[in-house]
Amino acid sequence: MQRERWLREITQSDYFIIASAGNEPNQAGSDALCPFPDPQVGLKTTAQRDEDGGIPSMAPKAAFITNAGIANAYLVAARTDLNKPPMESTSFFYIPANLDGIQVGSRTPLTGWHSAHNAEVHFEDVRVPEMCRLGEEGVGVPVFLMRSLPYIAIGLAGMLCWVGARRL
Repeated sequence: MQRERWLREITQSDYFIIASAGNEPNQAGSDALCPFPDPQVGLKTTAQRDEDGGIPSMAPKAAFITNAGIANAYLVAARTDLNKPPMESTSFFYIPANLDGIQVGSRTPLTGWHSAHNAEVHFEDVRVPEMCRLGEEGVGVPVFLMRSLPYIAIGLAGMLCWVGARRL
């Protein structure tokens, strides 16, 4: 059902931008992938289920969320249980950008990559429907992130080659 709904939405649009909101203030990006069994390391963004099955609140993300403010949707990494290690408690969520409670800060000035649109994103009492969780609860890092890492690098390399070729 997720694939059918979102792929239709993405492919029927003239353009569709997804922002990956996986990093946070006061944390290096690699901390999110820390394999240590310590619940104190890793993401601090939480996604707690309420009595209606919604996810009521998420913490702010960092200033360098590429496509923040111009994205149609956000791919958000969040912890569903801060008492468990990140590898057992991180889930990914597909969050439409038009949900109430999503606040985007001003654009972050960058030194080199001027075409990138980066900003800080805050998720303040955002009610995320249960169907927006990708996969089973708590298996986000091993399943989604580790499978997607090679593709992220390939996509970024292809984009940079395209940008570089246009400047020649």
